[in-house]
Formats: sequence, C-alpha cells, structure tokens
Amino acid sequence: MLKQAKKYYFGVIFILLSGFLFFAFPKVSFAVDSSYRQVKSASSPTVYYLDHRLHLKKAYVNEKSYLSYGNKWSDIKILEESELATWPEIKLVKIRTSPGVYYVKGKEKALLLSWSDLQDFGLEENPIVVINETDLAQYNSVSYETIGLNNIDSSINQDLPVSQTEGLLVINDLVNGANNNTLVAGTANNLIASYRFRASKSALTINSITINFSGVYDSQILDALAVNDEQENIYKVNARVNSSARQGTINFYEPLSLELGEEKTVNVYLSLKSCTDCANQTIRAEIKSASDIISSAKTSTNFPLPGTLFKLMSGEGLLGNISVQELSLQGENSATVSSSRTLGKFKISETSGVEDALIKQMSFSLGGSASRYDLGDYRLIKDGQIISRSDSLTNGKLIFSINYLRLPKSSFLNLSVVASLQTDYRKDNTFNLTLDEVLAEGKDKNLFLQTKISNLEEVFSFN
Repeated sequence: MLKQAKKYYFGVIFILLSGFLFFAFPKVSFAVDSSYRQVKSASSPTVYYLDHRLHLKKAYVNEKSYLSYGNKWSDIKILEESELATWPEIKLVKIRTSPGVYYVKGKEKALLLSWSDLQDFGLEENPIVVINETDLAQYNSVSYETIGLNNIDSSINQDLPVSQTEGLLVINDLVNGANNNTLVAGTANNLIASYRFRASKSALTINSITINFSGVYDSQILDALAVNDEQENIYKVNARVNSSARQGTINFYEPLSLELGEEKTVNVYLSLKSCTDCANQTIRAEIKSASDIISSAKTSTNFPLPGTLFKLMSGEGLLGNISVQELSLQGENSATVSSSRTLGKFKISETSGVEDALIKQMSFSLGGSASRYDLGDYRLIKDGQIISRSDSLTNGKLIFSINYLRLPKSSFLNLSVVASLQTDYRKDNTFNLTLDEVLAEGKDKNLFLQTKISNLEEVFSFN
C-alpha cells in the first residue's frame, strides 16, 4: 500500500508540477539553445534530456532517474511539442562500469546479446549513450520480443529460464570503445571483447578459449592478450597471441568452473605494437565456432560471435614511452639486510618527453629453486619507502598493485624488490627475478602504454 501511495502522490506532484511549469516558463519556438538540457512540452508530464551533440532526446522513466543526475525541477524548460518532436529518441544506452549495451523503449530495456544482433536489428549506426546505474535500473528488463525486437531466435535470450537452454551458453556483450571505437597503436590493455559464459543445464568447466582477430590490418601489430572478470580480477591464465594465425588463445591454469545457472564474465584485453601508418585499418575479436571453446559441456550458442569493429590509428609521437632496465646485483654483499633479501633492482624511465606516466601494476616471475618456503612478504620499494606489498607468489608470478606512482616525463625512477627470508630457508636455493609486465597509463591521453623491458640473467643463492 505504501508503495502504491508513493506512486500516486508522485503522479499528483508531477501533474501539479507540470501545470506550474506551463505558466512559470515561457514557450520556446526558436532553435533550441544549447543550455536547454532538461525539457518537456506543455501538454505532457514527461521530462526529456537533450543531447545536443547527437541531437537526440531521452525520456526520464520517473523522478528517481531524473534526480539521480543532480537535476533540479527548476532546470526544466518548456519546448513546443513540434520542436520536441524533431529530436529522435535515444535507443542504445550503457553504464560506464559495464560493457553491456541495452536497447531502451518507453520504460523497458533489453540487453543486446551480440554485435550480430545489433546488426540484424539495424541498430549498428545508432550512438551508444552512457547513463548512470540508477537511471538504468528504473527500466524493466524484458525480452527481445516484448520490447519489439523480433528478428532473433529468442531461445538464446538471457532472460529465459535456465531449463529452456542447454549446455554452455555464450553471450557476446557489446564493447563500446572511446573516440568512435578507435584503438591507438602502441597502447596496451585495450578492452576488445567481453563474453558471459553460463551453465544452463549442469555444472561445467571451461579449459580454453580461442579468439580470432578479423579485419583489415597488419597482423604484426598484435602483441599480447590479458583477461579478467567483471570485477576486474585477473584470471590465472596463459594468454598468448599468434600473429601469423591472427588468433589469441586463453588457457586457464585451473579450468573455469561454473555451477548450474552460474554466469562468469571474461573480458579480453589486447595490446598493440606501434605502426607508422594505420590509416584505414580495422580489427575485431570473434569467436567463430563452438570448437573455439574447449569445455566439458556442449555449447548451445549460435556462432559466429563477432565483436565490435575498431578502427586503428597511429600513436606515433602522441604517447609516452616507458622502458625498464634491470640493474645488476653483482658484488652487493649488502643484499641481505637482517632477515630480508633484495631480489632485484630496476630503473624505469619515460623517454618520449610527451607525457607523465602513472605506474599501476608490476608483474614479475621468480625463477630458480627458491619457493614459498624460502621467501614471503614481498615489497616494492622506492627511495626506502614501501609502495606496494604482496604476501606470496601466484602460479610463480609476483604481482604488485600500485595505488599511486607517478613517473615524470623525461625522467626515471629506481625501484627494488625485497622479500623476507622464512625461518627455515635453504641457503643453497637460488633465485632469478624477471620483470614480465609494467602496466603504465599516460597521464594526459589516459591510455595504457607499451613498455620495453630489458632483464638481466643473473642467478643468485641465499648464502
């Protein structure tokens, strides 16, 4: 009853407010000024947001969606109904923190399952507008058929009961890239695809996924792959690119397990090498067939699953440039300090002079015979200060997540990796620390930068 009462009073308030606005604000019969963002007609209570850049409008579902943007009722302007009618409705929306794209109509939304669906519905030319999570939540989730999209087999719709699908269901979420879906050569960790895997009949496991890279591009530009989940947690995988085959393979160290009805997301990130002339080149990620997924269950999805088509452009002369040189530990008898041991020293430099870099993450491999029984409490140190810690190795990898480390342009930083010796460490055990990856973001362009790494092959024992 309380909810119904709230809805009733909101309706009354909205109608009274509409009447107030009719008299309080002058009608606009000229070309709409760019300052007019929240508008309505005199004859309807519906309030619209006007996107002047795209010349599109979007109706607010209710008061909650309107107020979630910090809008005030006094912001609303009155437009002639004929003027408002010249603004087409926004059809595609998403939120900033998720790759999913929704088709919206009235008070309903339908999550688009793949890029091919977007094409089949004739929506690929429609811009995708970012809205906030509260606004999106006000729409009712419905199927393709309910919202009026009837060209796709509804048996693969994500809203169907689990019993109506079989095996492993794969949903290809749309990825909306920056700058009209443009990737810049010479950058790292570009989100190029996002897949949701669902166990629709029984529990299952996924061992590997093959990603095909189609488009018109020089295959030598492909550099590296990385994957994480919907919470941006890194999966434990061996991800490799085969540029000659124009493919990437994702092999899970431990099979990706899904319980009945469970769904997990795999986001795919692609790093690109530099190119001097990328004009007219395009690239997209695609799972071509069921054989590209090695799983304990049969895949019940219509293939292929093509992703977003990205245009390529050169980043030559526009981006920061990071290089890392491992420094020798030879002759350093002071490497053992009390109960700790210095495992490696590194000089990290910005060499372009174009922009500062923010170091986000550093990933190492620890070779030799040393193990977790010898070492623990790993620290990344700059100027005697600990900037990141890691308790242990993960599949032989040592990963430091860094809250804030700024590398000024045309400058360098000296970093060292130190670990504590365990009580029962073996003095004759050996170690060789290798830097595998540096995740660095250009401060001005906000793109992840490629990094050149030079490691030394130095093996030491603890004695």
